[in-house]
Amino acid sequence: MSSTRFPHKRIHKGTWIAPGGRTVNQIDHIMIQKRFSNSINDVKSLRGADCDSDHFLVRASMRIKLKRIRRTANSQNKYCLDSLKDPEVLIKYQSEIERSIEIEPPEEVQGNIDVNWKQCKEVILNVTARTLKKKQKKDKVWFNSECREKLEERKQARDQWLNNIVDETLKQHYYTLRRETQIFLRQKKRQYYNNTLAEAEDDFHHHRARQMYQNLKKATQPFKRRETLVKDKEGNMLTNEERISERWVEYFADLLNAEEPQMKLECSRPDTVDREVPPPTLEEIQETIGKLKNNKACGEDQIYAELIKKGGSELVYRIQHLVDRIWEQETMPEEWK
Repeated sequence: MSSTRFPHKRIHKGTWIAPGGRTVNQIDHIMIQKRFSNSINDVKSLRGADCDSDHFLVRASMRIKLKRIRRTANSQNKYCLDSLKDPEVLIKYQSEIERSIEIEPPEEVQGNIDVNWKQCKEVILNVTARTLKKKQKKDKVWFNSECREKLEERKQARDQWLNNIVDETLKQHYYTLRRETQIFLRQKKRQYYNNTLAEAEDDFHHHRARQMYQNLKKATQPFKRRETLVKDKEGNMLTNEERISERWVEYFADLLNAEEPQMKLECSRPDTVDREVPPPTLEEIQETIGKLKNNKACGEDQIYAELIKKGGSELVYRIQHLVDRIWEQETMPEEWK
């Protein structure tokens, strides 16, 4: 029981105020295994932490070494692709693509496929960066500056009451502000959800299905925290990073190393293919590009399908030139492998 080991002032020992407001008891404790008891440096109650409860926050200071989880930074640029539906933006984008292609003609030296592809990719990315705006993350949360002011006002009233806990006037003032703050926060949250649902209804009437489902998901989906733990075969939770890695190796080893099937399937030999097959025509390439699906994640090249579909005829000619080189040399750019 670590809560009773450290000497503190009386105000730092109590963890709960009785409903009358005059009695303070220590009913919340921090427990730890005996083998780790030396890791606890200090345990005390924090009266200043306002969490709208009759319990005080209990803080424990520990001396422990934890491994840091390094997260790789996502440098992917996200652009407002919906702006390509604007005729003015679309004309500017296609004209910039055409002008850039004229400045950088296809590489003809030894039919270098990698250089051809890099030129094509750089044209698309550079023009996109010049003509389209980057997406700005808009946090339409209900908690705003007014909510912060209400909480700060409640906190000040609480601190005044704790400094003079026998004063009934300060107590009633604090409880009044506490009740008003709860009502105000509920109203703000309800107003935010009503506005979100109103936006979803407006998207439905204007046939914006994607935006409608995004708003519905925002209004109904609960908060999901990032899961970093896995279970072993017995169902026990693993927290150690090395054991988690070993568990993943074990899982995929059991999944992929299956038993050899008893019945073997016999496949007939494929028919020989005529090697003199002409490369895809311009019409076939245009048809294939038109079948690309919108609103899909891009690959490592950071090129979205919409950027190719809206690129215009000059971009299609450049892609056909690249496909012809690939068809003739029977190889692909290194970035495609």
